[in-house]
Amino acid sequence: MENMSREFFEGLFTRDENLDPAIITNLLHEHVDEAMNEKLCAPFTEKEIGSARLKFCAYKLDMAKAYDRVDLRFLEGVLAKLGFHHKWVQWVMACVTTVRYSEEIEEGVLNDLVICKRAPGISHLLFADDCLMFFEGSAEQAMLVKDVLDGYERCTGQLARYYPSGNQNSSTTWQGIIYGLELLKKGVVWRIGNGSSVRIFRDNWLPRVDDPKVDVKRRTNRRRWVSELINPATRSWDERLIREICYAHDADVILSIKLPMTPYDDFVAWLPEKNDMFTVSSAYRLGLEPALTAMSPGQSSSNPNGDGRIWDLVWKAKVPLKLKVFAWKAATETLAVKVAVHRRISTVLPTCTTCGCGVESVHHALVTCTPTRALREGMRVHWDLPTEEVFNLSGKEWILNLLLQSRASQRDQVIFLLWRV
Repeated sequence: MENMSREFFEGLFTRDENLDPAIITNLLHEHVDEAMNEKLCAPFTEKEIGSARLKFCAYKLDMAKAYDRVDLRFLEGVLAKLGFHHKWVQWVMACVTTVRYSEEIEEGVLNDLVICKRAPGISHLLFADDCLMFFEGSAEQAMLVKDVLDGYERCTGQLARYYPSGNQNSSTTWQGIIYGLELLKKGVVWRIGNGSSVRIFRDNWLPRVDDPKVDVKRRTNRRRWVSELINPATRSWDERLIREICYAHDADVILSIKLPMTPYDDFVAWLPEKNDMFTVSSAYRLGLEPALTAMSPGQSSSNPNGDGRIWDLVWKAKVPLKLKVFAWKAATETLAVKVAVHRRISTVLPTCTTCGCGVESVHHALVTCTPTRALREGMRVHWDLPTEEVFNLSGKEWILNLLLQSRASQRDQVIFLLWRV
């Protein structure tokens, strides 16, 4: 009985690739008229948007084994045949084609989301092969969701995946969200106005990216807020008190912070930018710093004389940051060339699809491939490039040796040329 049930559920939504959906959709008649389509596609009003701002959670489920079992061509054909407007069909298909899994939730377990007084309650939405759940943002409701998922696993044998604490085995999207959150925490600091909202030893408020918190206090004290470190009469720091409860390196940083003569509320700022405003580029640089530090002078790769400063040829080049990263990836053999892809996916051939001559390694893609050589010869008319003998240097650290044997005036052009390839 268990095997029969398992086979039934596993094959419930399995599609037949040989079945043409038109065989069935041609039998349907149009039921959605122009007025109904106009209402469906109407823009949301400000009142509708405002009424939807409730303290509820939206929860997307990842359910193993259900992906890609629904014939989406059939679904699209049915919607079109019934007369739905093409815009509405596109919206529905966008929902069902950008998600991956399916689930069914028992009604009545969760407190329904109600967007207005007369609207029906909604606890979950099923989009063919995906499920979104809605429930109150509370620990009790979250535990109910977990109980439902556990029951689903036991009944169907399918795996319910949820990662409330950012488990390393979670989806790439979820890991990206967790990484972005931690990166945001790293760059956000408090700017001191009156100091009444900032805790001395718990909040980020020192103007240094690497360590914005005050280190563990030197001795036990009852002072908690930054405002207690400020002399209200002179609007200046209480240097004696600060040096008494803080270590010297922290005290020096605190005393360097300028206080406003007219106190105002403390506010949150983005430390990597001088204007305190968040930008994607500054967040990118902040996230990239660990990689830059890891490959800074003194790391394992070295020139023939053992000098780790050879990495300065990459990181101190007068080129945009993305070109430095590209050169670093080329030097560390981490570019997505065919050889690298073949190591992960054996069915992908390592042969260069551009010239068909040999495997596509990093050196082949950037130096020896036919179009690459042609580009290099064409650029020699305009740039003073190293000789072909230097470009054809091989070995694990060929790009570092190429830069090392190039003149200072040539190195930036070499990086630009390799990147352009």
